[in-house]
Amino acid sequence: MRKRFSLVLALAMVFSLVFSSVAVAAPEGRQISNELELKVTVAGALEGPTIKVNSDLALTSAVDLYDCFTVSTTPGNHENEMVKVKLEANPATGFELEYVEQDPNNAKYGQYLPLSVDEYGVAWFGPSTGFPLTDVTDSMFRVTWNEAGTYTFTLSIMDGDNFTNELAACVNNKL
Repeated sequence: MRKRFSLVLALAMVFSLVFSSVAVAAPEGRQISNELELKVTVAGALEGPTIKVNSDLALTSAVDLYDCFTVSTTPGNHENEMVKVKLEANPATGFELEYVEQDPNNAKYGQYLPLSVDEYGVAWFGPSTGFPLTDVTDSMFRVTWNEAGTYTFTLSIMDGDNFTNELAACVNNKL
């Protein structure tokens, strides 16, 4: 009886090993597959924002005079991202810079307000938290020349943590 039980147990193990490796065919008309399907969607190229000084800036000026000018931006694929505009001037002194408050809800709407330029010639436009980037054609500024010279200004749209990532820039001689 013991030998018979061992033989039955051995046969059961052999059959279980044989049957575990056999594939079962699908019913006719159905397909079983282990192929994976991958769908890739390719978006259009990312369009960057732009910033420029419009052609309303005088090409020559004089000490103690001011020049008004406007700045335009386009958001590209960055619409409504929080940004600030950074202005870098070389040399860092010899002028005063102001902007016109254009928010009708602000008590200082329509007034020229100073933009503080640090010792390195850097000024920031926008609230500390930034502002949403949109199409703008006429952000108004005024520069008053205190010293004769040739000035180079770079305007940059900045985003990211602490506004350290430059999205777009333009360079203008004598702003």
